[in-house]
Amino acid sequence: PEVDLTTVPVGNLPYQTSEEAVGNHFSQAGHVTNVKIVYDRETGRMKGFGFCDFADAAGASNAVNTLNGADFGGRQLRYPVYFFVAASNSPINSATMGSRGVHSVYVGNLPYQTSEEAVGNHFSQAGHVTNVKIVYDRETGRMKGFGFCDFADAAGASNAVNTLNGADFSGRQLRVNYANRN
Repeated sequence: PEVDLTTVPVGNLPYQTSEEAVGNHFSQAGHVTNVKIVYDRETGRMKGFGFCDFADAAGASNAVNTLNGADFGGRQLRYPVYFFVAASNSPINSATMGSRGVHSVYVGNLPYQTSEEAVGNHFSQAGHVTNVKIVYDRETGRMKGFGFCDFADAAGASNAVNTLNGADFSGRQLRVNYANRN
């Protein structure tokens, strides 16, 4: 699967921050071209995470290496585990992930006409699905092509990563990996 190494997903953002403030903070790592904060489509409230686009992979890499865990607005910035896996292209040990209580998977390359119910039904073949969240663009209301699927246990998440990554879903090849949304 193709990996975009210029976009850095950022978690644990303070709820009162702005895209401009995030961009200013991340510009110390490299040339920032765009920042997108994710909002809940129904409530309009900020969800605590977003994405920072850099002009090149060097800036993104520098951000990951220097700003992970850095203080921003009184909170420690975090990058999802799936980003490190994608960037390093190395497998993650499911036993290690399970011991950290991660039972959520990142699901990318979703067809734009899908629903959370359809994703949940598809992923139930891997284990007991407890929640599905598809991410939407706050301004346009359009689906962004990715989301998260939570499982009741680590075995379900591990199964999903091992059996559904690269699998066909409504004509699209899914990208599935562990997600850290704590």
